[in-house]
Amino acid sequence: MKIEEAEKIINSSSNMDEALKKLNISKVKLTDDQLEMIAGGVDWTKVVLKIFKEVVKNAPTK
Repeated sequence: MKIEEAEKIINSSSNMDEALKKLNISKVKLTDDQLEMIAGGVDWTKVVLKIFKEVVKNAPTK
């Protein structure tokens, strides 16, 4: 999935949990940095996009 597609899914979701489920990354454990971002009031859509990019970057290649 491309970043642009992920952004559309994230923006059409009503909350963070819904977006993570739609992106099939709901079982990803959040890092302390990501939790601090959420607690600090950072827009959840930015956090989800950052998580998605990290998952894609760290995904094993075939």
